Amino acid sequence: MSWQFPTSFPSHKPENAGIIGALVGTFWVMIIVPSVAFPVGVGAGLYLEKFSDDG
Repeated sequence: MSWQFPTSFPSHKPENAGIIGALVGTFWVMIIVPSVAFPVGVGAGLYLEKFSDDG
């Protein structure tokens, strides 16, 4: 394994193929999902605790 594999973009030629696109995509998913899910979860919890009826 050489440094070309983790630092190259996907290619149709196996000898030039890399995984940097997948790594960058994974990084963005790891940033975006918690930044959306956390406020929605906290907001739902606050709503259910303070403003919803017990019935």
